Amino acid sequence: MNVLTASSILRKVFRVMHNTNISVYSRPDKSSNEGCFYIIPGTNGPRWIVPCDARTGLKVLISWRPYSTLARVKWWIATGLYRVGALRYAPGVSRLYFKRECYEYGACSWGEVIKNCHPVIYVGTYGEFQKFVITYVDTITALPKCVVKVPYGHMAKQSIVNEANTLEQLSIEDRGLNIPKLFSLNEDRGVSVQSIVEGRLSSERFTERHVDVLLKLINHGSTVCIKSDSEPLIEALNAKNMPTTTGHGFIKNTLLGLDGALLLPSTWEHGDFTPWNIKIAHDDLALLDWEAAVKNGVPLQDICHFFSMQEYLLDRTQDHISEIISSSQVNRYISVLGIRQEYVLELIKYYHIKSWCKSVIQDPGYAEFSLGKLKGIR
Repeated sequence: MNVLTASSILRKVFRVMHNTNISVYSRPDKSSNEGCFYIIPGTNGPRWIVPCDARTGLKVLISWRPYSTLARVKWWIATGLYRVGALRYAPGVSRLYFKRECYEYGACSWGEVIKNCHPVIYVGTYGEFQKFVITYVDTITALPKCVVKVPYGHMAKQSIVNEANTLEQLSIEDRGLNIPKLFSLNEDRGVSVQSIVEGRLSSERFTERHVDVLLKLINHGSTVCIKSDSEPLIEALNAKNMPTTTGHGFIKNTLLGLDGALLLPSTWEHGDFTPWNIKIAHDDLALLDWEAAVKNGVPLQDICHFFSMQEYLLDRTQDHISEIISSSQVNRYISVLGIRQEYVLELIKYYHIKSWCKSVIQDPGYAEFSLGKLKGIR
């Protein structure tokens, strides 16, 4: 992929969303008719592109929560500087300017949804699924109006379209879920526009409310088994382009050794069920980011992901497999689904096999983590 710069991101966003080209400057133009953005850096280029006017962007920034404690402290300092108009003094932060005359919404192909709004742009994680997540904030009320997803990595379009189709299908099924409403989808471009979901981010604890929302995802009357679900994994493991790393043979043998014929209740898999994709709104949980969703999925996979990603990203010392097995809420979940306690380990193994296959190219660190967990299961 090409190296991302703030200028290239802004130009792409305005071209896609507003059918216009813009001129970007590193210094203010002599004309007073200009707009300003702060560029907050990440590991592989810009992470955030936010209006210099904190009134427009602050509500979006304070709703974001980095993974580690140190990163959260740094983010708290950065948002504090932004609040008082001093973000430009933060290390690595720069500014870009553009002609406000290019900032017109009348010709925008997306209609009234983003009229009179400023974009707050989050640049997704580098890789084949990389995307720009743009929150459009009303310039008058300073309230977020919608979220737009624009693909950049070569697989991002597919995942954004999958999420849009999932949101539409779940809306039709009317399961009582609190999820974003799809406003529009341009399937050719892979650009979606969806509603804002209010609320604060979920805690890192797995609670009764988490089980309640997962139980709403069960496809009653439909079954699935590991053997049929794993057929694409077998094909991927046999593919010539699959890296034959030291774990390849172990992964394949472990998959083939699973008790895969047992019929299980089918469920929607969210695919990225983590605290940072869950909001608490009143007494309900709202689920965001359905890009990896699967309609007829295997149960317990979202729960495995919830625990596993926290151990991996937050550097926790407690083994997530032990947490899953000992959790009273997980026991409640498998009891409702009629899954035997002794089969839980098979489902945990299956989660880590899938994770290894998905991550071995995109995220080798997580692939190695999953391999280690599999080898540690007795």
